[in-house]
Parts: sequence; C-alpha cells; structure tokens
Amino acid sequence: MGGMCCGERDAQAVANDVFLNLQHGEYLKDSSASLKEDFDEDVTIDAKCTWFGEKHAEVFKVYKGHNGVLQWLGHFELLELETKVIEQKPDGKDGSTNPGNKVRTTVSYKAKSRLFGKTSETKLTDTVSWTIEQGKVTDIKIEYGDKDALTALLEPDASQAVVKAMFDDWSAGLFKTARADTVAKHFAGDVAIDANTTKPHTYKNTTGFTKYNGHDGIVQWLTFLDELAIEDLQVESILKGEKQGQVVVTTSYGARNIAENNRAPRRLSEVCVWEVVDGKVKGAAWRSRDSEELDALFQKKDYFHGKAPAAAAPEAAAPAEAPAPAEAEAAKV
Repeated sequence: MGGMCCGERDAQAVANDVFLNLQHGEYLKDSSASLKEDFDEDVTIDAKCTWFGEKHAEVFKVYKGHNGVLQWLGHFELLELETKVIEQKPDGKDGSTNPGNKVRTTVSYKAKSRLFGKTSETKLTDTVSWTIEQGKVTDIKIEYGDKDALTALLEPDASQAVVKAMFDDWSAGLFKTARADTVAKHFAGDVAIDANTTKPHTYKNTTGFTKYNGHDGIVQWLTFLDELAIEDLQVESILKGEKQGQVVVTTSYGARNIAENNRAPRRLSEVCVWEVVDGKVKGAAWRSRDSEELDALFQKKDYFHGKAPAAAAPEAAAPAEAPAPAEAEAAKV
C-alpha cells in the first residue's frame, strides 16, 4: 500500500496504491501516514456532478487539501461499494508533453446507500482522471457514467423524503427558532408519538419520555428536549419500514443536561419508527439504545456519577470494643 512503499513511484503505481488504501480504510485511520504519503497537501478533488445542479451539492463538489480528502471519503462512507478496476492507463489526451504523470482509471461497482438502504440494480461505471507529481496525487477529476442508477441510489422515496426534510429543519434549528410553524409544516394535526418504547427500562429521573398528542403535544415534547444540548446530531440511516409509509431512522449524538451540566460519557444512539400519511408525520415510536445513560443526564448534580449528598454526622457515642477479626471483615462488605 502507498503508505508502506519506499522510493518514488510512477503514476500508475500511485493510483493502484490509492485504490488499495481506500479498500483497506487506511486514510480514515487516525494520523494516517498513507494520506500524507499518497496525496499532496494542496490536492484538489473535483467530484462535481452536473446532473444534480444544486441537489446533493454538499457531496458532489470540489474538495481541497488533506482535510478535503477526508471529507470526500466521509461521504463515501454513506455507500457500501463493491468496486472493480476495469482499465487503467496513462492519459495524455490533453496534449501534455509529459503524459506519464497522468492516469485514467475506469471503475465498475455495485453500491448500496447506507442512508436510504437502496441497492443499485445494475453496476455503475465511473472514470477517474489522476495527476501525480513526485509520487503524490495532486489532482483528481471524477466523471460519472450512470445518471439513472446514481440518482436512484441517492434519492429517497416519498415517505423517506418527508422524514429527511424534518431532520434537515431540525439540524437547521427551525424547531427552536420557528417552533410552531415548523411543527405544523411537518406533523399532522392528530399526530401521536410515544417517546418511550424502551422496554423494560423505566426512566427514574424524568417524566419527559412519555406519550404526546397533537401539535401542542409535539411543542411540549420539544420544550422538554430543550433541557438537553444535543451535540453533533448524525442521521445514520433513513430506511423504509415494513409497512406502507413507515420509516425507520437511526441517529447518534452527544448530549448534555444544560441545567445540571451532566454530560453523557459517550455518544448516544436511538431508533425511531415514523409513520407518514399524506406527506406529514402522523405517528412515531421512539426507542433509546442507551436509556440508562440518557436517564442519568437528568439526575441532580449531587447524585450524578454516584455522588450522593454527605450524610449528617452521627451523634457521639461511647467508644466500642474492637471487633473480632471476622466481624471486622464483614463490616467492610
């Protein structure tokens, strides 16, 4: 692999090494030496796709530098790829006097969208043009070959689109800044949600995880959630459920109770089954995968992390005789 080779490599060797490192996830490892060894620090990746216009602009765009490479690869994490290199050859079509630093690779692959759970029915074919200088990638240009197949992978169905739009507004803060209007936009008037389908866990420190009905109920639920600072909310999947209009969403996030300043020891995860009817959310069943940690956020400060209030000092008593050895050990338990 690229990070393990020594000496300067030719352009095709660099392109081969990059593909191997991609397959092994080398570049996403912490402090990856392969990233710095295979990519120039000012590398440019042109991943734009003219088909979509402004759609998916957060993915199909130009990336720059090592951080740009990581962002680009982060979007690839949304797809499960079975990739095969069909052809790779030097590319001097632009009239370069030194075509040896250019490589053109044609790849074929089947893909599955992690976000929407869709699988491409046919293989997709893309072309990647590389420019390599002094053994490092300085420029990448991607040309996409299967518009319909790629669109089908990236576009949600109608119910998924409703739920995704709701989460997009959530991430944009509209459920805080324009709460009533945003609730009316996304939720049916007779919406009913169950904010605790986690069994057998019973929340001991809050009554907020309960059932809510109607727009007023949703506002009440959101007001309860205002007690928490939700950090780096990630929507990991928006999948079709078993029933018509059913959408299953998995999310993860960091969380802190604002008033008590209790912070979750790690990222929390939850699953919610949303019911969509006539373009709006009509029902939801929410389940935390980390209910105990979530419940602990609502503990009072003195009790958090097992810190109970100090007990009152006992009244002074006459000195007792020293216990026998066995009694002393029992007293320690």
